[in-house]
Parts: sequence; C-alpha cells; structure tokens
Amino acid sequence: MSRTILSRATAAAAVTVGSALLFNIQPLTGRLLLPHFGGSAAVWIVCLGAFQALLLAGYAYAAWLCRRPFRLQWILHLAFLGAALFWPGWDWILRGPFGPTAPALQVLLAVVAGPGPAYVALAAGATLVQFWLGRREGGAVYRLYALSNAGALAGLLAYPFLLEPFFPLSLQIAGWRIGFFLYAVGIGLFGWFTLGGGVTVVPDGSNQRIPFSEKGRNSVFPWPGLAWWAFPAFSAFLLTSTTASLTLDVVPMPLLWVVLLAVFLLSYIGGFSRRGELHRKGWALLALAAAVFHGVLRSLGETGLAWNLAAGVLLLFFGGLFIHGWLYHLRPEPERLPDYYLGIAGGGAVGGLSAALGAPLLFSDVYEYPLAAGVLALLACLGMEEKLAEDFRFKNRRISWIVLGLLLALGVTATWKRGRGVRFRSRNFYGVVRIEESEIRDPYGAAIGRLRALVHGRTTHGAQALAPGFRERPTLYYGPGGGGLPIVACPKRREGQPVRVGMVGLGVGTLALYGRAGDRYRFYEIDPQVIALARDPKWFTFLAASEAEIEIVEGDGRLSLEQEVRSGDPGWDVLIVDAFSGDAVPLHLLTREAVALCLERLAPGGVVAFHVSNRYVDLLPLLKAQAVAAGVSFWIWGNLTRDSLEAESRWVAMAREPQPWWRSEGAVVEIPSARIPAFPVVTDEYGSVTPLVDWGRRTMERYVADARARRKKAEWIPGLAP
Repeated sequence: MSRTILSRATAAAAVTVGSALLFNIQPLTGRLLLPHFGGSAAVWIVCLGAFQALLLAGYAYAAWLCRRPFRLQWILHLAFLGAALFWPGWDWILRGPFGPTAPALQVLLAVVAGPGPAYVALAAGATLVQFWLGRREGGAVYRLYALSNAGALAGLLAYPFLLEPFFPLSLQIAGWRIGFFLYAVGIGLFGWFTLGGGVTVVPDGSNQRIPFSEKGRNSVFPWPGLAWWAFPAFSAFLLTSTTASLTLDVVPMPLLWVVLLAVFLLSYIGGFSRRGELHRKGWALLALAAAVFHGVLRSLGETGLAWNLAAGVLLLFFGGLFIHGWLYHLRPEPERLPDYYLGIAGGGAVGGLSAALGAPLLFSDVYEYPLAAGVLALLACLGMEEKLAEDFRFKNRRISWIVLGLLLALGVTATWKRGRGVRFRSRNFYGVVRIEESEIRDPYGAAIGRLRALVHGRTTHGAQALAPGFRERPTLYYGPGGGGLPIVACPKRREGQPVRVGMVGLGVGTLALYGRAGDRYRFYEIDPQVIALARDPKWFTFLAASEAEIEIVEGDGRLSLEQEVRSGDPGWDVLIVDAFSGDAVPLHLLTREAVALCLERLAPGGVVAFHVSNRYVDLLPLLKAQAVAAGVSFWIWGNLTRDSLEAESRWVAMAREPQPWWRSEGAVVEIPSARIPAFPVVTDEYGSVTPLVDWGRRTMERYVADARARRKKAEWIPGLAP
C-alpha cells in the first residue's frame, strides 16, 4: 500500500476520532461538575464558554506550530499529546475542592485545569492534519473539515444515548482515556506516513480561490478577515444564550445540552458546504422566519417546553446555516487555513464567554436570548439584500425591514408582559430571581388583597399574602396538605414536644411558619440572593415571624448533610427536600447515595419528604425505585386544595416505618404506587433521567386527573391546621 493511501486513511481516521473525542468530552465534563455546584444549569453554560476558549487556545497553538519546520511540528505535537494523556485533570474535577464563592469562575478554572490540555491538543489536531496533508498533496482539504464535523456529531450524540444510560462515570472516563491514547497513536502514524517521505506540494487546481482580501469587496460585509471573528462570535453567542434560556427551568441533563449543541454542529456541517454557500439567501429567509416564530412565542408568554425547544432549535439551525454559509463563502486559500480557523475559534471564544460570563453581569434576566434573535433577524435582512455574485443590489428591502419591525414590536410586547408586576429582579450564577406582585381572589372572584411571590425562572418558589389576616398563612405548595403535612402530623409535635426540621431549599421560608417555641428549623440554600431576599422583612416576613429557632446554612444541601454526618449532629424529625431552581432538579440529591444520606440524617421515627411537582419531569418512578431499593416504607400523595392561597402539589415521603398520618383525607389524595411505572435505580455513578422527561406534561395531568376522580370534593384534613 502506498504512502499516499496510508497518509489519507490515517488522516481521515485521526480527524474523525479526534473530533468525536473533542465533543464527547464536553457533556462528560459538565456531568462531572454538576454535583459540585448544586446541579445548577449554569454549569453547562459556563462550560460552553470555557470550551470555546480552549478551542481558541488549540487553534492558536496549531497556528504557532505550523510556522515551525514540518518534522519538528510532528515531534512537538506528539510530545504534547503524551503530556495531555497523563495530565491528572480528571482526578482534580472529581475531588475538588470547590467553595461557595465565585462559582462561575470556579467552573471555568475547573474545565481549563481538568480536561483543558487534552482538549487543546484535540482542537489543534484537526487543523494540523489538514495543514500537513494540504502541504504534501495540495488537495482540497476542506473535505476533512466536513469529516471532522461528522465525527464531532457522532461523539456528541453517543454520550446521552450510548454512554450515560449504560456506563458508570468511572468507566466513561477510562474509555475516553483509551480513545485518546488510540488517537495519539493515529497521529503518530499519520505523521510518519505523511512527513516521513518528504514534503511535496502537488497542486491539483481544486483550491484556486479568489484572494480573501477581495472576497467581500462591494458586498454587505466588506472585511472578510473581520468576519472570520465576528460571525463565529455571534453564532457562539446565539448557542450559549439559547441554551441558557432553555435550561433555566429544565433538568440540567446532558440530553438537552447535546440536542442544542448537535443542532449547532449540524448548522456548521450544512453551512460549510457548497449548498450552504450557494443558498445563503434562502437560509437568511428561514432564519428571519425562525426569529419571528421566537418573537411570537415570547409575546404569548407560557407555551410549554416543546414549543420553546422548537423555537430554540429552529433559531439555532437556520440561523447557524445562514451565518456559517456566509462564513464558508469567505474562506481563504489553504495557505491561510490556520489563520482562518484561529479567527473562527477566537470569535467563538469571545461570543461564548460573553454570553456565559458577561451576560449575567450585564442583564438581570436572560435578555441575551431575545437580543441574539433580534441581531440574527437584522443580519438576515442584510443577507437577503446581497446577491451571490460580488455586486450589491437592494432587493426585498421593504419586505425584510417590515418583518424586522414586526419582530421588534413582538419583542417590546414580550418584555412589557414579562415586566408587569415585577418589583425586583436579580440574576447570578444560579439563575434569575424576581419578586412579583399580583391580585388574589377567592373562589367566588372577590378580591382579597395582593400576593407577593418569589419567582425563580418561571416557577414560583414562595409567596406571602399582603392583606391583613393573611400574612401569617402558609401559601402555595406548603399548606397543611402539602409540604406542611409532614410537620403538622409529626407525632412529636402532636405530643407537644420540640421538633427538629431540616429543609433543603429555602424559598421565602414559608415552612418556618409551622415553627413553635423550642423547635429548631435549619434551611440549606445554595443561592445567596435567595437567602438575602427571604431574610429581608421588606419583602417577606416568614422567617422573622417564626417562633422556632431558625438557622440558614449556605451551600449545597447534600454537602451540608454529609458534613453533619461527619460531625455527629442529631438527626431530623422531618427532612424536606425541595431544592429546585425553576423546574430544574439537581439529580445529585435524588441518587441512591443521596436518598441513603437523607435517611441516615433522620432521628428515630423521622420522615423525609421530597417535593416532586414538576412541569417537565416525572420524578415519581425515580423515587419509587429508590425507596424500594433502600427497603424503606414510602407514601405518595397529592394536595388538590382549592384554597386561593395554595397550589396543587405532589410529594413522596420515606421512613423506616409507616407513619400514622399516611392516609388519604380531604384535599390530600394518595397516588397509588402501583400506577407508577418501574425505573432503574439512579446512582452517583450511573443513571439518567432522560426517559422521565414529559415533553407534553401528559403524565402529570394523568396523575392529577386520577387523583381528582378519586376525590371529587376537596377538603382540609381535620385537626391538622397549623
């Protein structure tokens, strides 16, 4: 077999495997970091920006290396691969330590110091292989870029569908390391076959192109070199802002990350092709339509996960096709390939980090998402005015700018609707928090005062009635038939003894209202802005009004419980787990090890209750599996209250022995465990909640319908008033 054939074959294999590893490492790293930061979806947002920065480092390293003698390039890169292979970054991510301050910066540093060296080596590999092969053969090396994207897509999709559901994390890391070792061997063989026989440039005419300095003359974007940075910056900003918006209220699971990143990657694959270049005006029109669709949905308000996900996917795909097709049109001759890729990576890093780190500092809400949609619409209008030849014509100007004006009007409408009743708004690493006020009415429609609520994303985490006589009433999910039931029904409380209550998740401290003199209540809360608002009597007075001894522990609830086990702290009579950020559920609080920890922290006769009300994820099968695996008693109930100040909710209680209050009365309705499907036990090392995602909310509606059929008339449980 000739050296040329071997060179091409090893080049194709190295580019494919390297790209697969490059994109496979991203969801794996995010999955490893989630438990260290309370399961916050922002972990993945910062990871996106960090990987964009590492991609820039990889392309800069490749550009620097390409200026060295050819054989030296090969030797230096092999040495770098060897160093990255033995870099102990995974161990550092697994063990930490991580503190409560500056979580975004900690995630960024963890990615850089953990898989960073390996990621830089992989990012440089594709450019180096194409550069080496192009200098030897002079062939159309851009076909390897398409192969690189195909490998990246395969590696990305393999994680949520093949790796995460079936392999423990330790085996995933070991498998990735083996793949990296094989990749390094492939690079060594490719370099030997390609560079070992001398460097001979054999031009075939397939790379004859207009000089890049002439590409944009008289076009809408007259500086192609700047476009190499600007277009990737915008597309990365669009990806990160879309991901931030869609993961705000959903489980921060790799599947959702991968779907959006895969769509983005597909837009690169489609854009970096002849069709992507030739049909830019068509992609511009579709991108504009996707932006309008996004604006309509935002103006309508709450539209559900499926519709919002569809809007995000369409915006990413068609916007990416348009932007990347334009970027491909401005590609240079192969001699400028390292600079071209360096510009792409540099723009991506700027855009990704701007959305991941800059936007939370500048905006009090996820305004970067509609902002990106508006900029895309503007670029699409400009793109539809550019003829594919190099002259400039003003076509479709009136229609495109009318549509852009319509989109602006929709954006203003959506912003106005989202701002109604908002008295305070704040944003940090853990999400967006708002304080909203609204009018409340009794079941007959009569106004009974105003309600002040703490809203995280799109989910209300606590509320207080402002009318006299109602301020000290528990509201929403925490009434005596919901989260208050395990407290008011506690045998110690019934006997007049002091009660120890622990709560993972603070909200506005509503459950503190159940506290009596001598009781001890401890809240575990990871978000400092939530703690500040709950403590401020200007907004909420539940904590101040409680007669119990109140303690708030800042930090992740699971880590705090583990610390209590080590210190021998007395157990809790009631432990309530309600640590949601929006509807995002921190999975590390629901694994087998986490449930065992909660049970270990209970005093004799104690009970742990999990709040499982969720718009998008059915957590009942998961917790049923955990209770059965732990060999403990469990009871599942729903609160179907009709009280104006309360909300329907679903709960799971676990205890070593059945509790006397586990019964179905009044507004409290038992959800039979036999109706809940089986589910594998999720552990820290193994498991995924992807099968539990309820895109159409049909499962939750079925539970409620069954409960209502079993209990036609909702009443309070006699004798259990706070």
